[in-house]
Order: sequence, then C-alpha cells, then structure tokens
Amino acid sequence: MALIKFKKVVVGSGLVIVVVFCYTMVFMLPKSESLDIRGFFEHSHDPLPVNVVKPVDTAKLEFKEKEPKQENQNNQQNQHIVFNPKDAGQRRQVENYQSVHEDAIQDAIKVMDMKKKIEEEKRELAERQAKEDKERMLEQLKKGSSAMGKITPYDHTRGTPTDPDIKQKRDSIKEMMKLAWKGYREYAWGANELRPVTKTRHSANIFGSAETGATIVDALDTLYIMGMHDEFKQGAEWVLGLNMNSRTDISVFEVNIRFVGGLLSAFFLSGDTTLLNQAKIITDKLLPAFNTQTGIPYALINPTSGAVKNWGWASGGSSILSEFGTLHLEFSMLSKATATQFTWRK
Repeated sequence: MALIKFKKVVVGSGLVIVVVFCYTMVFMLPKSESLDIRGFFEHSHDPLPVNVVKPVDTAKLEFKEKEPKQENQNNQQNQHIVFNPKDAGQRRQVENYQSVHEDAIQDAIKVMDMKKKIEEEKRELAERQAKEDKERMLEQLKKGSSAMGKITPYDHTRGTPTDPDIKQKRDSIKEMMKLAWKGYREYAWGANELRPVTKTRHSANIFGSAETGATIVDALDTLYIMGMHDEFKQGAEWVLGLNMNSRTDISVFEVNIRFVGGLLSAFFLSGDTTLLNQAKIITDKLLPAFNTQTGIPYALINPTSGAVKNWGWASGGSSILSEFGTLHLEFSMLSKATATQFTWRK
C-alpha cells in the first residue's frame, strides 16, 4: 500500500516538473515579427490576429550607405605600386604590357595603311572612270553637227567704236570682266558661283548640289563677244566634261536660261558643235519635267532620279508662267540647230 502511494507521488511530481518545464520554455522562446507564440498564453488587447503581419511604414525607414572605412580608403590610395626594376616579376609584367601595346600599335598602323591603300585605289579608279567618261562624252559631242550648216564665227572687232570716250568705257568694262574671271578661276573654278567677299565657292541650290560651273557656261558668250578668246577656250574645254549629275533638285528655268541658253549662244558665236551637242544633252535631262497631263512642265527636277515637283511656295503647287513661258526661246533655237521638232513642240 505504501509502495503504491510512493509511485503515485513520484508520477505526480514528474508531471508537475514536465508542465513547469514546458511552460517556462514557451516564455523563453524568442519573439518573431510574424508570430509570437507567447501571445497564445499572454492576455493581449491587440485586435489583430496573432498570425497577421503588421504593415511596415517604409517612409519611416532610413537607408544609410555604409561608409568605407578610412583604413580601406588609405589602402586603395596606396594601391599605386612603385615600379622596382630589381623585381623580376614586375619587370616581366611591364615587358608584357609593352609587348601588347606595341602589337596593338603595329596592328593599328597596318589597318591605317590598308585604308590608305584602299582610298588611293578608289581615287585612281574614280579618276580613270572620269577620264573615260570625258573621252566618251567628247566623242559623242564631236559626232554631232549643226543642221544649219557651218556657222561663221563672230568677229569681235566688227563695229569697233571710233569715239575715244566710248572706246575707253568699253575697255574699262572689259578690264572688269578680266578681273572677275581671274577671281573666279583662282578661287572657285568649276563651282557654280564665287562669293567675292569671302573668296569661297558657292553651289547655289537652284543648280543642285553638283559643281556644274554655272558661271563658266553663263559667261562663254560674253567672253567671245569681248574677244577674250583665251578665257573662252578655257571655259569651252571645261564644258566638255560637264555632267549634270546633281543628286538634288535643279530649277528647270534656271538650268535652261543659263546652261542651255549659254551653250547655244556660245555655239552660234563660235560655231563649235560640241557646245551645241552639250546643250542638247542637258536639255534631255530636263524633258521628264514635261510629263504632265497639261504639258506644262514642273519647276524642279532631280536629274539623277527623274523625280519632278513644283516650288513649295507657289500658290496651290502650280507652275510659274514667267518660268516655263521663257523656255520657248531656247527650245525653239535648239530644234532649229538640230533639225528636230521635238523640243520645239514641247
């Protein structure tokens, strides 16, 4: 009987010890932001459930970048190693760097030499092509002949004034022409125009982007009338290589009165049929502008692509009467000189 009571006391004491241990361990557990186990056992007035995560106000959080320690900064500054020529490892490293740099420099020199060679070959090819084009054009220009027969060259000495005052004025004008031609030839030969103040070349957008020597062509007849035959010969030789190959729009009106008109008048004064044939070639470049329902030409044409349009400032995108109306003179004379009615009908 006493043994049974003793066993009960032992068992009861063991249970009490286990309960006390477990209860104590619960309160000794660390708190978690997401779950507080002690909340199951403690009285709480918090209305939120234990398993609900409370929102964190991020606006109140402050993030601070970790500043490097002064010691680390000093270490980084001290990373610049002073070369020690006695250190074999450093010497080998420097030699490797020098070798790599020298190889890179040599490779760059080879690439530059190769590019230079390619550019020279391109230039030689372009010069050879231009020479062939000029020879082919010269042959084409010389093949043609005037339908009007042989033209008697104009005698510039005819009608020389006897009045000293008029002769002096005439000579003064000729000297001005010589000065203008000299300046153009020196500073802008081949360009469309010369800016006399800055002494620079000017393309003038009405003639497109190419250098087509508008001043040369426009001055040929004046040079011939003034008896400046050396200057006329210079201009006529340049005209042999003239190619209306602008990649931008040209004015049909301006090209007609200056190029077609200039070449035709120079032809009628000198009898040089190459000038006549060049006038016809340039006129052919303008003909696509006449491909309209009314036959009235567009104001602008791209001689490379053949695209046509009118001036943007023209009312309603219309053609300008004062421009296309003047084409009749040059086109009719070209038809007369070449015995063709095509340009005259246009």
